[in-house]
Amino acid sequence: MALGMWTNWIKAVCELIILLGLVSLPIVRQCRRKRRTRAQTIQNIQRLTLTLLANPQRDVQWRADFQSLQMLLNVYATLTTSRLETMVTETSRQLLELVDKTVPSRQAVDQQLAALTRCH
Repeated sequence: MALGMWTNWIKAVCELIILLGLVSLPIVRQCRRKRRTRAQTIQNIQRLTLTLLANPQRDVQWRADFQSLQMLLNVYATLTTSRLETMVTETSRQLLELVDKTVPSRQAVDQQLAALTRCH
């Protein structure tokens, strides 16, 4: 009789664990999707920043790329947690200022990109 009671109790615990796993699965998938989106966004930010640094001309394409960078940085700030959003916004502002200089400091730009990556 005691064995039957333990068996039922173990079955109930196993069912509860399975149910909790099934309920949390969509949440886990959403977290993974957000993490992947943030990673792709930061890669695009880095790629676009390097493109802007390689083309110091201030022509129409450079300006369009610069505006795209601004937009990507805004998107990245919204993808981060609320406690990191202020840091991302400030780092983004500094990065834009550096890239917009006539002769940008590559070391300073790399530092700002590294700071953004750490916010990931």
